[in-house]
Formats: sequence, structure tokens, C-alpha cells
Amino acid sequence: MHRLEWTDLDVFREVYEAGSMLDAARVLRCNPSTVSRRIAALETRLGGHLFERGPGRWATTALAERIVPMARQMGEAALMIEQAAGDEADVLAGPITVTAGDAMMRGLLLPALSAFQTEHPGIRLTIVSDDERMDLGAREADVAVRCTPKPPSDLVGRDLGLATTRVYGTPELLTRAAAADSVPCLAWIGDGVFVPDWIEAVGIAEPRVTRVNSVGLMLDAARAGLGLALLPCMLADRVQQLQRLPTDFSDPGWTIWVLSHADVRNTARVRALRDALVVWLRKNADLISGSAAIAAE
Repeated sequence: MHRLEWTDLDVFREVYEAGSMLDAARVLRCNPSTVSRRIAALETRLGGHLFERGPGRWATTALAERIVPMARQMGEAALMIEQAAGDEADVLAGPITVTAGDAMMRGLLLPALSAFQTEHPGIRLTIVSDDERMDLGAREADVAVRCTPKPPSDLVGRDLGLATTRVYGTPELLTRAAAADSVPCLAWIGDGVFVPDWIEAVGIAEPRVTRVNSVGLMLDAARAGLGLALLPCMLADRVQQLQRLPTDFSDPGWTIWVLSHADVRNTARVRALRDALVVWLRKNADLISGSAAIAAE
């Protein structure tokens, strides 16, 4: 005997309860021919007839009377499975992985995650700072905070505005820049640009360029005095050793998104964490836009 299809048994149960193929089709919201085909397939698998066909109500056979209690139990079990899944989705407990770039995670998000963990002790957080970008589509993480012009289509999230970047350096380097001295600058590895546009835009002549490969490293290098750097205001404004270069130049940067995969967006714990991060980032909107120097703790 071939393995039974649960959906065929569900159709059988509806025909038994309704008494006819037409009435069952209305309940199931499908074509009567579909109901007839599914019943015929089930009868073939069972090796016996379930109904005596007729123009009105279908008469049940002994086989139908024997298996209908079990079909009802399977229907009840299916409802219980759906209910259990719904209950699990609404529970603020269980594991959740959140990821962001290293500098953003350490420089901006940790206070929000600490408050969230305190408020929801049943949730087990895994916090991953990852500049290589974990794959939400492959479920490597549940929630991600990203700076991107446009997130992938299989992700859902909220746009928290542009992360403005400005030029920062130590007081000593800013003094040298004001005196029109040659000032070291920091740039990205592999960006294909020998001297970034911002260096010329702020009037740095004959810069010595040092290249780095991550925001966190650039932030630390600027703090150590290795050079002026174009940095996100939301990170650099919180570093005491750094000051903004007195210039009107700024770069609007990319948009901050709080993202999760479409398949888990309505899971209660994912939704709760995503909402908490959105609230925190909105609270710090002035810091992100570069119009305030201190985060709203």
C-alpha cells in the first residue's frame, strides 16, 4: 500500500460530514472534480470503496464508517499542531541571534541589547559582530542591523534614516590641518580610489594615505592619531579622543535598516527584539544624522 496523504483523509472527512461531494467542495472551497479525484485516489490506496456515489447524498460504506473516527482524530491533531506552533510563535522565550557590524555593535547597540535581555530573561541572545555580514536568508541570524541602500527582497525591516559621515581626527591632527600642513588620512582597502574625494573636498594637500579594512579598525586608527578619517557620526561622536574637522563637508552615507527574514518576522521574540532596536535607534536619530554629539542613553 502506498503511503496515505493527510490531505486526502481531510477531504474524506469533509465528504463524510457534508454527505455529498458538492457540499464538501463548498466547505473546502475547491472544485467538485477535485474532491472526486482525491476520494478516488484515497480509495485506490486503501483498496476499497468509501462511498456509494449517487445524485444526492453519498452513502457510506463499512470501510468509511470504520476509518472516520481515525480521520477525525487526525484532523484534531492537525489543529493541535497549528495551535502549538502559534503558541510557540507568541512566547517571549527561546534563542535569538542578532548581528551587526563590529563597530556598530560595540559602539551603539550594546546598551539596547542589555536592556532587552534584562526585560526578557527567557530569551537567550547570541550577539555576533560580523563585518562579513551573516546571511539572514540562510538563518545564520534572526535580526540584523545593516547600513545598506536597499535590503534584499526576502528580508523585511524598517528604515531608520541615513547614517551621516563626517571627517574626524585627534586635536593634534586638526591643528595641523588648520595650519595647512601635510596631514595623514585613512582610506579603505580595495575601494579602487587612490585618494578619496573627501580628502580634496576638505582641503588636505599632499596627504599620506593609510588604508584599513573595517569601520572598527578605522575608528581605532583615527583615535590613535594615524590619520583623519571619514566616519559615521553615530560612532565617532562618542569617542572622546576624536573631534570633527571644522568643515561643511559631510556624506549622507547609507540607510540604517533593522532587518529579519520574512519567514520569522512575526515570531514574538524576533518581533520584540526588532522593535526594541528600532526604538533605540529612533531615540538616537540625532546622533545617527550627525546633528547631536551624545547618544540618548
